[in-house]
Amino acid sequence: MGDIEVGDVEKPSAVWEDGYYTFIVIKMADSIYKNMFYFMRDKRFDTGTDEYTDLDECVDSIMKAQADFSLSKNTKGLNVEINKE
Repeated sequence: MGDIEVGDVEKPSAVWEDGYYTFIVIKMADSIYKNMFYFMRDKRFDTGTDEYTDLDECVDSIMKAQADFSLSKNTKGLNVEINKE
């Protein structure tokens, strides 16, 4: 927990790391949240939704976005062979 500066204003936030990922959830106003995650500290991603009014949905969506990214990153270039017997 800490504060992150957004537009020259300090906003309360939760930041946590897991492996190569850094997750951030910022409380922009009462019941308004924004999320994002970084991969390798220099590649920023978000869910495509500007703001959330439900904190659970905000956290859930950023975790799903990271899981989708991780899955696509780890399966890129794999050849899938379908057995048609």
